[in-house]
Amino acid sequence: MKMHIFVFALIVLTVGCQPAKDGNLLSHYESDPFSTNFKERPDTTATKIDGQAMSGYSLTTSSEGSENTPEVSAEAESSINEKALASAYDAIVRLRMDIAGTKDPSEEINLLEKLLQSKNGAGGVNVIKAVKEKKIALDIKLSEAEKSSPEVEMTILAQAFKQIAAAYGFDDASQALIGKAILSRSQMLAPSAAQKSLAQVNGQLLQDKMNAVILTSATNKSQACVAMKSFSEAITNFYEDDQYSLPALIRNKVSYVRTTLSGSERCNLTYSSLLDAVEMITFDLGSLELYLTPTNEFNWELFENYKIKATLQEAVALVKAKKEIGTLSPEDVICKLDGADFNIQDFPLKIEKAAKQRGVTVSFVDKGFKVNHFQSMTLTKINPDILVPAVNLIPGEDKKFDFTFFNPKKNSDSTISCSVTKR
Repeated sequence: MKMHIFVFALIVLTVGCQPAKDGNLLSHYESDPFSTNFKERPDTTATKIDGQAMSGYSLTTSSEGSENTPEVSAEAESSINEKALASAYDAIVRLRMDIAGTKDPSEEINLLEKLLQSKNGAGGVNVIKAVKEKKIALDIKLSEAEKSSPEVEMTILAQAFKQIAAAYGFDDASQALIGKAILSRSQMLAPSAAQKSLAQVNGQLLQDKMNAVILTSATNKSQACVAMKSFSEAITNFYEDDQYSLPALIRNKVSYVRTTLSGSERCNLTYSSLLDAVEMITFDLGSLELYLTPTNEFNWELFENYKIKATLQEAVALVKAKKEIGTLSPEDVICKLDGADFNIQDFPLKIEKAAKQRGVTVSFVDKGFKVNHFQSMTLTKINPDILVPAVNLIPGEDKKFDFTFFNPKKNSDSTISCSVTKR
């Protein structure tokens, strides 16, 4: 399951020496240390959602030299309303992720979805667009008790959603139900800094344990079995920690991940099943970045993590081919710039090969070039915000790919097209 989200236009939401045939790599399909029958998994493809971020509230006003004046009070109210709108946008992004992952929606979920899809207000645009473009004016009113309450943020958020519902023609009863629904999802829609930090730590631990399994799966059965146990524990920690609340799009995936990894506790798993689980988890970790920071448009996997998958992808190809698939060198990849030969060193185009990798990884660092289209590649990133379209080339595959970018040398777009000459 691969989702590529491209910030410029489209939503669609990887390396040294040649491997030796000495057993360090899986050389025959009979050597699969995770051999068992492949189990089909349910389709869990879902779309990532763009988002905006919010900032915290300040409910105090200056009283230097005087009592709180109407002018200061109006300024404070305006600030609260603006931040409430930003907070509502964050919550909408998270709510959409929750709705997208809900298999059997309740009446409450259906009502929330109806609100988010409605275009019966704010100039005929949907709610998320109206909130993003500040086409809705909020009027948040708080009592003194509410201002000092630890639940003030959720009180503001519930009011914001009720007012948005009113602006879109929902009746009083529906507004009340929507406000109640928002309050009941407070931990998911407005996580605290500590909750977000814990989710982020658990997510990074899961990524690290997953990388360890990938790196050992095709080379060392005993190490892979040990790594698999730690990987399974990290899955539980990430998806099921009750100290934070993930949206259903992420949270409900754990059952599919566990089904796909069935047999792993006995070190009995196919490469294909492991790769499927890796792809699902990669998607969820990208979704986690969006959930934690809805303004984060760069919620793709890190380029270094993507490259690690190459040996696992090659192991799957070996099992499928039931024979040796050979190797590739950087010289086996031919690239053309606008149909003509060019010096690769003139551009941030890399063709790399890592130890124990049979194929190669081709990548293009977007920084300063603005890639605006790519085909048959995976969008990755280098933190914090450098885009890297990349592809792991597997020996034996007839692979062609291309990407278009702004070429400062000619002050217009250029296209680099690549193919593999060795099969």
